[in-house]
Amino acid sequence: MPRGFGGEIDVVVDDASHLYEQTKKSFDVLFRRLAPGGVYIIEDWAWSYQKPYQEASHPWFKKTGMATLLFELIGDLATNRAIDSITIDKTMAVITKSQATATELTYGRGRLRNRASPSV
Repeated sequence: MPRGFGGEIDVVVDDASHLYEQTKKSFDVLFRRLAPGGVYIIEDWAWSYQKPYQEASHPWFKKTGMATLLFELIGDLATNRAIDSITIDKTMAVITKSQATATELTYGRGRLRNRASPSV
C-alpha cells in the first residue's frame, strides 16, 4: 500500500497468488481499509478442487487452498459484526464488510469443529 494513502477502499479484487497464506495476509491488511459496506472479492477460490491441482505431481498439491480461508470467514460471519455477508459462486467469493462498527476478525477461531453425524 502506498505511503500516505489515507482513504477507505470501496472494492478490492484479489486475483493474485491463489494460495491461502498470501491471500489471508492480503485480506488482513486490505479488509481493515475497506469502507463500511465495501466488498472484497476473492477470485479463483476453488482451484484446489480442480483435478489438475489434486495430482501429486502438481507443485501446488500440498498447498492449502483458499476454501480454508472462506470457511474461516464464514465463522466470523456467524460470530461477530465485521462481515455482513459472503456470496460464493464457482469462480469468486464476495465478502461484504458490515456497516456496523466492526470488531476484529477472528477467522472462526475455536468455532470450527468436526461434528459426528447424528445417530439414526
